[in-house]
Amino acid sequence: KDTRDASRIPADGTPAHILISLQAGRPLGKNASVALAVENLGDIDYRVHGSGLNGPGRNFILSFDYGF
Repeated sequence: KDTRDASRIPADGTPAHILISLQAGRPLGKNASVALAVENLGDIDYRVHGSGLNGPGRNFILSFDYGF
């Protein structure tokens, strides 16, 4: 069945892809921290084999963590 499913699996097979992401964080005092991440830095179009869903493009994440 997979050989006929051209919408999920290209005729030449699943193409390779390389994703580059960066992440950095810093503590802010005793109980808090902040982090910034950039995912899929090259903004490439990719698909996990057989999933039928393209992965997200470039993504920025800013997070703040506080523990008590």
